[in-house]
Amino acid sequence: MDKTKLGNRMKEYENQSQTKLLRRLPVIIRVDGKAFHTFTKGLNKPFDIDFCDVMKHTMKKLCQQIQGCVLAYCQSDEITLVLVDYKNINSDAWFDNKVQKMVSTSAALATLYFNQEVESKNCFSAVYFPDEENLWEKRCFKASFDSRAFNLPKHEVVNCLIWRQQDAIRNSIQALAQSRFSHNEMQGLNCDELKEKLSVEEGVHWDKLPNELQRGVCCIKDGDGNWVIDYNIPLFTDERDYINNLVMLEQ
Repeated sequence: MDKTKLGNRMKEYENQSQTKLLRRLPVIIRVDGKAFHTFTKGLNKPFDIDFCDVMKHTMKKLCQQIQGCVLAYCQSDEITLVLVDYKNINSDAWFDNKVQKMVSTSAALATLYFNQEVESKNCFSAVYFPDEENLWEKRCFKASFDSRAFNLPKHEVVNCLIWRQQDAIRNSIQALAQSRFSHNEMQGLNCDELKEKLSVEEGVHWDKLPNELQRGVCCIKDGDGNWVIDYNIPLFTDERDYINNLVMLEQ
C-alpha cells in the first residue's frame, strides 16, 4: 500500500472537521472550570481568597502564553481572554485561528496552570500551617477546564465583557446573601432587594466589599509591557474605553 496516499487520505478526513475563525477580527476565548461546584465544595464562603488567587494567577499565566492576547477578565471560575491579530500588517493569529487547537490548548494550559497553583497552595499550607485543616491537599490535580472560542465584531467585545461583569456582580451579591440567608428567605428577591436585606437585617454592606470581589479582575499590560493584574477595574458600562482602547486598533 502506498503510505503517502494513505497519509494524504487520513489528512483529508481530519481536514473535513477543521474550522477556522475569521482573521482580522477579535477572538474571544473563555475557559471555565469543569464541575467546579463540586471542586469548591468545602472552601470558605462566601468568598475563598485562596481560590480567587489561584484563578488570578492562572489568568496571568494564560495571558503570558497565548499569542495576541491583549486583555483577560476573571470572575468566579471562568476566564475570558481577548485576542487580536491586527496590531500591525504582519500580525499572526494564534494557531492560525484553528478552533480545535485554540480550545484544546487553552483548556489544557488553564488546567495545568490552575493545578500548579493549587499544589503551591497545598505546599504552603502544609509547611506554614501544619496544625490547621489544609483545604487544598485533597484538591491537588483534581481540576480541569473546558474552553470555547469565537469571533466578535470589534464594537461587541466590550459588550461581551459587560455581560460577564454583570454576571460577576450578580454572583457576588447572591453568594454574600446565601452566606446569611436561607433559600426560602431569598426566594423572589432581586439583587437590589438582596443588598437591602443584607444591610437592614445583617448590617452587611455589599458595596463595601473589595472591588475585586464585586466585579472581578483583569490582566493587562503595564507601560513596560509586563502583564499585571488590575484589582480595581471599572464598571465596563461606565468606562467602555478600558476595553475599546485595546481592541479598536488601526489596521
